[in-house]
Amino acid sequence: MRSLSYVLETQRISLSALASDLDIDQLLVHQLVRNHPKLCIFSADEENIVPIDERDAIGKEAVDSLSEGLVSKADFVARHDVSPKSLHYLLSDQNDQVLETDGYLYTKGYADQIMDTVKGMVRKALNDVQ
Repeated sequence: MRSLSYVLETQRISLSALASDLDIDQLLVHQLVRNHPKLCIFSADEENIVPIDERDAIGKEAVDSLSEGLVSKADFVARHDVSPKSLHYLLSDQNDQVLETDGYLYTKGYADQIMDTVKGMVRKALNDVQ
């Protein structure tokens, strides 16, 4: 039997393998992971558990990407092979600073920047008309 702590630190582990190692039903493992997203998250197909180090790295990259502007949720999920719900949980620590519209993620700060830019353009257009 392999060491679970070693597996969790180095590679994704399949739900079926974990259920077998723990000698419990796979549905129970799925429910436990789903109910504790801060502890571990799912791969896109929800057949594997993403290890803690990888989860943290994905969360950091998501936050870093958002600081640069719009991020396609579908592209991010596909690129990192995580479930959309898992990405949601990773970003939930951002205290309502992450917004989503039409499949794109962005920060409240980015939205404020866009609004300021649009306001400036409207003011300029109004001044040019006068």
